[in-house]
Amino acid sequence: MKFSLIALAGAVASANASVKNIKLGNRKLRRGDVTEALLKNAVPFKTRRLDGADEANEVDGSYSISFGKCIDIKTKSDDLFDENVIEQVQNGNALSLKSYILFYACQDAYGYGCSEDDSDVYMVDLPTYLSVVGTKQVYKRNDYCEQCEQNQDTCAADNDAYEAADENENDDAQNQAEEEEEVEEEEDYDEEQMEAEEAEEENDEQMEEEEDEDNEQVEEEEDEDNEDQMGEDQDEDNEDQMEEEGDARKLKQQIDCNRCDALQCFDKYSNDDAVVSQAATREEIDTYVGEWIEEVANCKATNEYLNGQPVYIGPICSDYADTFEIGAFLDEDCTIYTKLASYANIVAAEEANYSVDVAGYAISTLKTAFYEPMICESQEFAEGDEEEEDEYEMNDYCKQLFEQDAINFNECAADEEEEQQDEGDDAYNWYSYDVEDADEVEKVCAKIVSFNGVYSNYYDSASSGSVQTRDSRGNLTSSQSTTGLSVGAIVAIALACVVVVGVAARLLKPRKVKAPALHEPVYDGNRLS
Repeated sequence: MKFSLIALAGAVASANASVKNIKLGNRKLRRGDVTEALLKNAVPFKTRRLDGADEANEVDGSYSISFGKCIDIKTKSDDLFDENVIEQVQNGNALSLKSYILFYACQDAYGYGCSEDDSDVYMVDLPTYLSVVGTKQVYKRNDYCEQCEQNQDTCAADNDAYEAADENENDDAQNQAEEEEEVEEEEDYDEEQMEAEEAEEENDEQMEEEEDEDNEQVEEEEDEDNEDQMGEDQDEDNEDQMEEEGDARKLKQQIDCNRCDALQCFDKYSNDDAVVSQAATREEIDTYVGEWIEEVANCKATNEYLNGQPVYIGPICSDYADTFEIGAFLDEDCTIYTKLASYANIVAAEEANYSVDVAGYAISTLKTAFYEPMICESQEFAEGDEEEEDEYEMNDYCKQLFEQDAINFNECAADEEEEQQDEGDDAYNWYSYDVEDADEVEKVCAKIVSFNGVYSNYYDSASSGSVQTRDSRGNLTSSQSTTGLSVGAIVAIALACVVVVGVAARLLKPRKVKAPALHEPVYDGNRLS
């Protein structure tokens, strides 16, 4: 099955923004263009300026981005009053909405995360946010491996050096020669010792006579030597420090070749056909997962119908406003949410056509991406002896985000005048909404401000189910932020699981092969420790 690539809105500076298509999941575009969708759509919801900081230079690679809150905006849609939909609307089982994310940006080079107290706050629609961070998470391993391949000569040189050191250390012939030399030295020791003692007695008498004369000369020379030595020692210390700092700067910028090996970045060049096949399977699964995320974010068509209406699936805010859910919708834009269909039932039917649990891996990826802070520091590594930059270099993702002509929070003030409801047809005046057009982000932002922190979320997990895991109090479980397998587990599964290799060919055409979904994890390409 070939998934369609997602098209997302481009500019947000004006109320009548033009639409720009952005391809996601294409490895050649991923590092720069894939992030453009989120960054172009991001609207500053609240800004915090550092004291004395230049606005243009305030944010650099030492910053990161974190999820804040998910908010639903109730909208108007003519499709609500379609004869196949209106009864659901009247019964409270359907409504038109659009979900938005508030996310934080703060100075956090290590990815600890941001909070509202120390951050600027930006707003973007949920589908855009999930498509970008989800795709970025899927290809995190591949992105690092691309850097490994670009620095393959560096890693090869390091490997040769280690092999040479090991070979010299374990050289049997050299060790044997050293042992024989030690035996000869022990045999000659006694004779040499006796000669040394006799010579020492003769020298003692001569040394006592010369000692008085030498003492005066030594004292005079010591003062001069001390001054010279201090200058030489200082020069040597300065040179050593400069060399150490230079090495640190170089090492900081060089690729971590051990990590390249741990991620199996060079497996596709192996002489072992099984290893090459496993490497290809990993990339295929990542591709399918990335495309699935993109298609769901762009409103994915299904084979299900409800009262004659085709059913679609797409992202929606959870009923707790603290995460995302995958909801069922009755229109191709995923704006008319219905409680009468559930994602779990829909995906169960679709997964019967796959040999691998693509949807399960995708949801796991999204959970991880949704909660892991995204670091703004660029991951470009030096080749050879390139010098390290003095400042944190910001990656394209954050660079485009913070260089936008953004709407300040003061410009995003609450609209005191309620939006006029359409009174053209009194038969439908019972339906109320927050904004008529949720694509007018300035009005959406103003409406959110007017809520004064009290938001309404419309997803019904009791009817529609949930992809999240919560405790008895409704709190997300701690595993939400650590979803996925570690690199060690991935490596072990990749090496041990013959099933993955067996289904690799079938993955190329999953729609044409009927096979039960795998319940045991085969490979989780979304987690990078």
